[in-house]
Amino acid sequence: MSKVLRLHTSGVDTLEDWQPSSKYGSDVIGQIKDPAGATSKHEITSIPSPFARIDLVKSAFKYVANSRQLDGQTIFHKMVSDSLDVGEIFFKSKTYADRIKIIYWDKNEHIDSLKNGGAKQRILGQTLEMYLKQDAQAYNFDKMQRLFILCYVGNKRKSEFDVLGATSPATLFFSIANDLSYVAKEIPFNTDFPFDSEYNPLVNRDKEYIKYLFALKKTTKNCSNLFPEVNDYLDVTYEFLSGDIKNEIDDISTTDDYEELFTSDGNNNVEIISGMKFHAKTQASVTTESHFMVQPSRNVSGILPLVLPCEKGNKYNNMTLTQARWDGNNPAPFKDTVEISRRRLPQTQEQIPYLTISDFLEDHIIKMPYKLNGQAFFDANVEPQNVSYFLPLKDKFFEFFTAEDVVNDKMIEFKKNTGGVKVVLHIPVKGGRTIDYERIYFENNEPNISATKNDGGVIQKRFQFAFALMPNVRFVNPKDAHYRFSLITQMGADNSKYTVDFYNSDYKKIENVQMSNRNESDKNFATNMVFAVERDNIELIRISDQNASGILLPKMKTQQSNSNFTFAVDFGTSNTHIVCKSDSLKTQPFEITESDKQINVGLLGVQGNYIEPIFRELCPELVGGDQISKFPMRSALSVARNTNWNKSFFALGQANFAYLYEKKSVPKYNDVLTNLKWSNNIDNGKKIKCYIESLFFAMRNK
Repeated sequence: MSKVLRLHTSGVDTLEDWQPSSKYGSDVIGQIKDPAGATSKHEITSIPSPFARIDLVKSAFKYVANSRQLDGQTIFHKMVSDSLDVGEIFFKSKTYADRIKIIYWDKNEHIDSLKNGGAKQRILGQTLEMYLKQDAQAYNFDKMQRLFILCYVGNKRKSEFDVLGATSPATLFFSIANDLSYVAKEIPFNTDFPFDSEYNPLVNRDKEYIKYLFALKKTTKNCSNLFPEVNDYLDVTYEFLSGDIKNEIDDISTTDDYEELFTSDGNNNVEIISGMKFHAKTQASVTTESHFMVQPSRNVSGILPLVLPCEKGNKYNNMTLTQARWDGNNPAPFKDTVEISRRRLPQTQEQIPYLTISDFLEDHIIKMPYKLNGQAFFDANVEPQNVSYFLPLKDKFFEFFTAEDVVNDKMIEFKKNTGGVKVVLHIPVKGGRTIDYERIYFENNEPNISATKNDGGVIQKRFQFAFALMPNVRFVNPKDAHYRFSLITQMGADNSKYTVDFYNSDYKKIENVQMSNRNESDKNFATNMVFAVERDNIELIRISDQNASGILLPKMKTQQSNSNFTFAVDFGTSNTHIVCKSDSLKTQPFEITESDKQINVGLLGVQGNYIEPIFRELCPELVGGDQISKFPMRSALSVARNTNWNKSFFALGQANFAYLYEKKSVPKYNDVLTNLKWSNNIDNGKKIKCYIESLFFAMRNK
């Protein structure tokens, strides 16, 4: 008994053997009956043409457009949805670069290759060539040079050549007829998944994808003639869009805002037909739409990353991630070891750059056993106590924000916590919101920080020192700046383990910083490392050892030039005297008062060996009046015994004006020289240079 292999009920004639037949038109495809029912998800495959899939998708678009029912569960809605899925993967291919591959099939190159092959290959090549010529006008094959094929290369691939679909010269793109549900969760579109049982019309998809297809429609000449079914589908879709999206579509006149899309080898532009490029969604547009896009105060080039919460909860559930709302049950890891540009959003697996808490905060926090001088350095709003902390901020933080942001906007705060200290960091994102990060640093614990752990550690014993900066002034012209920073380590400490780096307002490391070490050998005394920073304003100071790092933020006064000062200096054989006057000051001996302190000690309550070298080798805190240091003073220079005058030296580094000579004892690592004016010593000119520059430093700071 013969079997009729026909999917539709149209016509009365039954074909016998190889007889001429007509192609499936919209009337025929509408009569296809599926034995499993109208909502079946089984694909139509019994079509004896290598390009029949294009024809079926073409008819499916027309069927859905004519029905004006964009949502549906018919086989036609499935073909439209799957084809739109293919297009959306092409559009977002840079997001899924590690899971998909784009290759091409060239009708001339590859058919010629087949025709020049073996017997079976020649037949296949001739057959494909026949269909391409026969259906040239019906499917725009005459206007197509290449088909661009979308392949899945992720972990769940079923073969080396796992094809999902391709571009189509008649319908923009089409999917293959195979079951592709295994790919759905591998290439998510936020809360929607491609090739699943929930068919998704264009109207419900990513706004940028919708806008792009309309941009393609508006910028493609004769689009309604080239792609009539897709064009009609877009026209119906437009009617169901929101007013806001319609307004944006109405303003579109170009596709220049989108990125060019290339095959995975980077050599060929993806095209629908010759001259009609298909583009990719820019990551910039993704982050711009997101409520989690960082809002830096600095000028940052390139794509701005997202800042994602790490804690579970519904605090941010009213904020949009890229398309869907933030899912508080799926937060970012506390630490992500993947390069920022290659990270995937935890909620959608889109490859979008994002930041998390460990990009901003150090694993350790450095604790000092004294209170930070809040008038000279930012104390991070520490609750009153006799300890202080360096700011545990990483370099990444300062790529987006300035020291001024930290101080004025209270971006960081410390709170008491049982067994340690809690650091709270507020990172501004779009819409005036902040993402709030919290990390507890525990005493006597090593950090335990990973994707799921967020416990920091406190360091104290490794960092035992005092420090001071002079002057605490931000200069209008950075080229006028001259700073000295003193770091006093404890007796017997190995100061070589410390690294001190200075950064300017652009968060660029200040180069050519000079350093002197007054005491490298005598461990019975504290060691004073003095750094000379010239010709650039200091924005922040980073102090590190091999395993930990912390930030100091000087609270600078802005340089003011509203008074004229005159100084007179008498450099005598025995004594030196300085007098000064200004617009508001009568002529009087030079002095340093409470209101114009030149040196700003970092820690309050520091005593003895920690503090004395600062005042002895840089400048006393107060000079004049009833202080032990007052002009006139002995003409004496304090010089480190280890000074090599044939190497580089600087004032207040290896040598300084001896303010405390004959008033306090001289440490063994220093010498005091008095016969400066008349000495015949070969290095005396260099010593006098340090002497006079020390005085000039004080007068200039005044």
